[in-house]
Amino acid sequence: MIRRMNKNKLKEKGKNELKKLRVKIDRTDKNIIRELHKRWVISGKLKQIKKRYGIKIVEDSRLKEMKNKHMAVAKKYNVPDMVVMAIFKVIVNESIKHQKGK
Repeated sequence: MIRRMNKNKLKEKGKNELKKLRVKIDRTDKNIIRELHKRWVISGKLKQIKKRYGIKIVEDSRLKEMKNKHMAVAKKYNVPDMVVMAIFKVIVNESIKHQKGK
């Protein structure tokens, strides 16, 4: 009986710890989405400037520069390269589509 109560208390304690961490995850996710929105707005401004001055939407040198910066930050924070590359591939591709008006 005592063992069962201890297991239940431990399980409840674990659930409480998970709940606290999940609140932090939710807050972090919201911040990520907020930052993505900011990036989307900036991408729209880039589109206007590039169109006005006849600048190509995609510049290979800029893509390479961004990749190098992202990899350096990933390394600094010990985030796997493949994760960062996958995330930014989607972000950059969507930004390009947005700038092209698709």
